[in-house]
Amino acid sequence: MKNRSYKEFIKEVINFNQVQFRNESISEIIIYALKNYLLIPDIKSASLFSLFTDSFDFHLSNTTDEQNKEQIVSYFDEILEEGGIAEVLDKASAINWKLVDTKKNTSKSFVIIPVISTEGIQGIILLRMTINKQYNPAILGYFNLLASQMAYILHSKKIEKELYVTKGELDQIVAAKTEILRQSERELKVIIDSILTSVLVIERLTGKIIDANYAALKLLNVSKEDLINTKRCALNKDGQYFNYEEILNKNIESIIVDKNGKEIQVLRTISKIVIGNQNIYLESFIDITERKKNETEIKKQIVLLNGVAEAANNLLSESNFNFAIKTSLQFLGKALNIDGVHIYKNFVDNSDYQKKTERKFRWSSDNNIIDESCDILSYEADLYDWYDILESRLPVSGVIDELNETIRSRFEATGTKSILVFPIIVNNEFWGFIGFDECKTKRIWSISEVSILKAVAASIGGAIQREESKLELIKSKEKAEQAESSDKLKSEFLAQMSHEIRTPVSTLLNFSFIIKEEFEDKLTEEQKNLFEVMSNAGNRIIRTVDLILNTADIESGNYNYKKEDLDLQKDIIMPLLKDYHPKAKKKNLELVTNNNMTEIIISADKFSIEQIFRQLIENAIIYTEKGCIEISLSKDSNGKIKAIIKDSGIGISENYIGNLFTPFSQEQNGYTRKYEGNGLGLALVKKYCDLNKILIDVQSAKGIGSSFVLTFQN
Repeated sequence: MKNRSYKEFIKEVINFNQVQFRNESISEIIIYALKNYLLIPDIKSASLFSLFTDSFDFHLSNTTDEQNKEQIVSYFDEILEEGGIAEVLDKASAINWKLVDTKKNTSKSFVIIPVISTEGIQGIILLRMTINKQYNPAILGYFNLLASQMAYILHSKKIEKELYVTKGELDQIVAAKTEILRQSERELKVIIDSILTSVLVIERLTGKIIDANYAALKLLNVSKEDLINTKRCALNKDGQYFNYEEILNKNIESIIVDKNGKEIQVLRTISKIVIGNQNIYLESFIDITERKKNETEIKKQIVLLNGVAEAANNLLSESNFNFAIKTSLQFLGKALNIDGVHIYKNFVDNSDYQKKTERKFRWSSDNNIIDESCDILSYEADLYDWYDILESRLPVSGVIDELNETIRSRFEATGTKSILVFPIIVNNEFWGFIGFDECKTKRIWSISEVSILKAVAASIGGAIQREESKLELIKSKEKAEQAESSDKLKSEFLAQMSHEIRTPVSTLLNFSFIIKEEFEDKLTEEQKNLFEVMSNAGNRIIRTVDLILNTADIESGNYNYKKEDLDLQKDIIMPLLKDYHPKAKKKNLELVTNNNMTEIIISADKFSIEQIFRQLIENAIIYTEKGCIEISLSKDSNGKIKAIIKDSGIGISENYIGNLFTPFSQEQNGYTRKYEGNGLGLALVKKYCDLNKILIDVQSAKGIGSSFVLTFQN
């Protein structure tokens, strides 16, 4: 049991009743069963607390953790005080339980399982978890099944032991008394009447019953006068004679009939004795009808569990959702031996605003009528109070004859005699329901069937949720692909148009410069200003085109990223300061650096890093009228390089900072804005930062200035 797995546990549970226990003691059988629970991951120990019926007290009888018996008893007493044992006895089914230590703020998780046989409650199994967790209804159902099988085997062993002891006692009593009471039939009657097990005294030669004890008369529902001198074979189901010599001293299962013809399943044994000169058979038997009924129920549960397992595997492995649902319904219908399984989905009818439900999937056996009028049902008109019940996560079940008249008339047309309906929950909402129809008999659904099928409904809800999520994901992916294609087409168009604009503008600027140089000494001051205005306007157009081209390159995925080692001070900052000193000096601004490190090496794309600093320095000069612009380089406490571009300009309002990196966004818009710009510069800075894994942060106050902080991850 080292390789713990749910699969191995379920296999052991299903095969448990097939294990042949022969000479094992009851204690050995219990420990074998308890160890099966340890196959489940996170179960630390399994313990059986047996019930002493005379005092109705529970005592620890067996455990897989002998070293911690006192602690296990302590846990059981705490659970008993908190009402856990009372709850599990009330529900007659396994439950999850948690002990909470409020002082230490800790908790421990357990599973409590009743051990119930035909004689009633036999004990409680306490499973202790290694971690805090809750098991789902399906696993709890398997826990109950193993406990039921264990109770059945223990009860069978007890019966066999009683039968063996009874036979031994009978042989001893008869042997001891025969010598003294050899001639006394009256005293023989005293002997057999003192035995609680049913006993018949049969004349060996004729096969007639010559005496019977009270237990036999009660079981056969007959008086002694009616029984004496009848042939023993008359009690057999088929009336056939048994060859007693062949079954002497063996335990034989057979069927006998009482006075009214009721069949009784019994376990019988035959002994041969001599009383005086009379050769007789002593037949003792016990009623095992209830035990056989339990065996049948367990076999049905195993068939159902196999069907559930096939359905669950099908839902998980089959890629075609509709086919998976249909075949799963077929597995369930055949495993239950019923006539129809249906799945309905809820909707609101826009024509009358009523809550209705539509049949989406169905399976039916050959003898089940599919009524097309049931494809769409109204909760108000057809299904009475089902919506409120199912929305409350409760099942609907019963014999059709006993249900509401509206529902009865609706289902009688299909020949349905009994139904069981569970809500299907998807995304924590009442999505619809799954219904099981029985047309052959007025079936009463067992507790185990309800428990197992409730888990099935939950599994189908999970499958539907996965399918709907998958379809939503496909739709979202298609929309994203369409949007991506549109963005790429737009970016390629912008790049092409920007190229068409930039080329003629560059030509005009070059010719303007040549004309100005040619006639420099002949131009008036006003004409020189016009050439400067022309140059500034052209450069502004080219700068805008460059921003559009660079943005388009990134968005279309055409940007050629080249990673290399750079000295941030020498390769980037110093060349840019040289370019921008004249522009800063023209506005009487100081442009300074603050760096006490000799070498600052980063791994990044040179062009995009240069564009980041170029845009931030240029913005600082544009939006600063007086004071200085400072570029600081340092390392933070984590050893990461940090660059700060700080100005004493107009600053940015707190409300606008959130939109600062949005394309085409500006704090001032319209024809009245004071500063030029197109809103692409900082948006492109953010894209370049993301490209190089640089964190960018902004600290600013209106009228005081701004600081752009760059933190390099590489």
